Formats: sequence, C-alpha cells, structure tokens
Amino acid sequence: MVITTLFHLTTTFAQIDFPKDQTGKITYTDIIVDSSAGAPQLYTQAQKWIYKHHQSTSKSIVLDSANGTLTAKGYYLVYNKGIVSKQVHGAIRYNVLIEVKDHKYRYTFTDFVFEYYHQNRNYQYVPTGKEKPLEDEKFPGFQKSWDSHKLENDRLIKNQIGSLKSAMKQAEALKVTPKKTTVDW
Repeated sequence: MVITTLFHLTTTFAQIDFPKDQTGKITYTDIIVDSSAGAPQLYTQAQKWIYKHHQSTSKSIVLDSANGTLTAKGYYLVYNKGIVSKQVHGAIRYNVLIEVKDHKYRYTFTDFVFEYYHQNRNYQYVPTGKEKPLEDEKFPGFQKSWDSHKLENDRLIKNQIGSLKSAMKQAEALKVTPKKTTVDW
C-alpha cells in the first residue's frame, strides 16, 4: 500500500502541466480587464510593484511610459539538500513584461532558464556558465532536484502574480479627482 502511494505521488509530481506558449516555452500570461483605473494609475502601480519585487535586478528594469510597458529580469536561487544543510544548486532567471492600457493590463513571465552554480575555492557559490531551459524534462543525476526546482518556480511565480494583481487593485485609489476651484473673496 505504501509503495503504490509513493509511486502515485512521484508520477503526479512529474506530471504537472506548466503553462506554455505556442512555441513550448513556459509562460505565465493573462489580461486583466476588471480595473476601472486609467493607464497612468495602472502604470504607476506596476512601476511600484516591479521595483519592490525586483530590487536586486533594478539595473535591468526598463520603463517605457509612452507605450505603457515595463520589463525586468528576475532571478532567485534554488537549493539541493546537502549533508548538513541546503546547498546552492543554481539560479533560475526569467523575464517579466507588464503592459498597461486604460482599464486593463497584461503580465507575462517567461524565458525561465536554470544556471548551474558551483563552489569556488573561497567557498562561494558562483555561476558556471552552464544553462538549461526550464522546459527540459530530464536532468541526469539531478532529476529529483530538477522536478523540485520546477515546482518551486511554479509556486513562486504564482505568488508574484497574486502580489501583482493585489497591487494593481490599489490603482483605483490613485485616481485623480478633479479639484474644485473655488475662490473665496
């Protein structure tokens, strides 16, 4: 009974359907239309959100207010279980694009790439230069970690999407209210 349950868990673990675009790349995207805020308010909120969640990569943030687009490169470290503690296995990099128009916005998280790290002679984890797209199914020697990294990526990106949606709902509070121009004589 225990063996069949474990077998069932490992088969369902590897069979998660990640959202993919027409080219087969893992891509999280959606258009949100339920906002009554205008493009300037949505753009301001998106800008605040992107700086808050991508501080470490702020040099890679590109703002284009004329076209209503914001782009950033994100990354986070992933770990293997070591003998005593967790060890850095690598980093997953990705791109974020947010586009705003009056009463709607679109987000796209895509181009997920795993970059393998190793420990240098000073015991620091540094990139090796080897990369692997997250769409690859197999990672010989690290399959369990690879599946875990993909699940962690799915969880992290879904959390970021939830955070973005929450931040964009606050754009309505930024609506510019016309000031009455009354003159007291």
